[in-house]
Amino acid sequence: MKQIDPLKNIVYISLPEKMNSYDLLPIDPAVLLPIEIDPDNGLADISNLSWEMIIAAILKIFAYNPHHENIDYLRELTFAVRPDIVEEMTTAAIAKAGEKEFDIAEEVFRALINLTHGEMTSLLNLSLLYEERADSYAAVGKNDLVEEYNEKAFDTYKKLLEAAPESADAHFNFGMFYLKRNNFVKAYEHLDFFVKNSGDTKKKKKVKEVLEQLDSKKDTDDLFYSAYDAIRMGRENEAIEKILRFLKSEPEVWNAWFLLGWAYRKIEKYSEGAEAFKKALSLGSDQLDLFNELAICLMELDRLEESREYLLTALKAEPENIKILSNLGILSLKADNPEAAENYFRSVLKIAPDDKIAAEYLAKLG
Repeated sequence: MKQIDPLKNIVYISLPEKMNSYDLLPIDPAVLLPIEIDPDNGLADISNLSWEMIIAAILKIFAYNPHHENIDYLRELTFAVRPDIVEEMTTAAIAKAGEKEFDIAEEVFRALINLTHGEMTSLLNLSLLYEERADSYAAVGKNDLVEEYNEKAFDTYKKLLEAAPESADAHFNFGMFYLKRNNFVKAYEHLDFFVKNSGDTKKKKKVKEVLEQLDSKKDTDDLFYSAYDAIRMGRENEAIEKILRFLKSEPEVWNAWFLLGWAYRKIEKYSEGAEAFKKALSLGSDQLDLFNELAICLMELDRLEESREYLLTALKAEPENIKILSNLGILSLKADNPEAAENYFRSVLKIAPDDKIAAEYLAKLG
């Protein structure tokens, strides 16, 4: 898909004389300054031109073109006009993130990072924003975007540690990032650094408890994660052998039963997959992915009503999860109910208009 240039509406102008007379500002009359025009009406009138308009355009340049030929001058001018801009814009961006206006928040944080030469707080805020955005996509089953924004979070955390390698707080947040994604080895590495270097006694106490839990099962985790990697690489039989070994020592770990079911499902051993997923359920897991994977196995075994029950349970928890809605559509087709299938696929397209699977099924349904 063709990328839209975020700077396409930026134009450069000479300052009107009334704005060119501030002795305290480092104004160079030879340098044209940016403003953003209305894409529909163009730049009809600059009689109301303000420094706010200019600074807004400058921030956009910092976000998307930090190697601009006059970037140092633009930085000096920005701080001269708005000395407190970092604090002000950080507060504004955090508020936008809270309102789920992620694109605006990301643009502001990117601008602040380049404006401040990679200052740590803005890098951390951008990392956390990417995490939050990944979580929001996970809630509606958009796994491709989940992966994209988790990768962006990972890359930004790496930049953060390059900028501040001794920052205990940076290691804490990177460690929690790994912990949320079940990479316990890397989580341990960064959280251990935090405990050894932080002065935050209260936070250290909680992190030490996490480290004790991670330490107690590190050896089995290595086996567990090598099995996970094997599934992702398409080596399901190798993964099954490793997971079964893991389960001999850790039979009550629902994640392992989930992985076992996933591996069986990928090689079309649906009966074994369903048994493994049900074992994970019996151990207390209520993860929607588990309900979805179990439903797929049951669907392939023609146990359609049972499959529907699990999908509807998942849908009740997340009514806009397009993965669940799509599978309910496929299930309805298998049950010879095209009208219900059409309704489910149309619901998917209302939430995600570019969803190809739903569009293809609707086209087949006519």
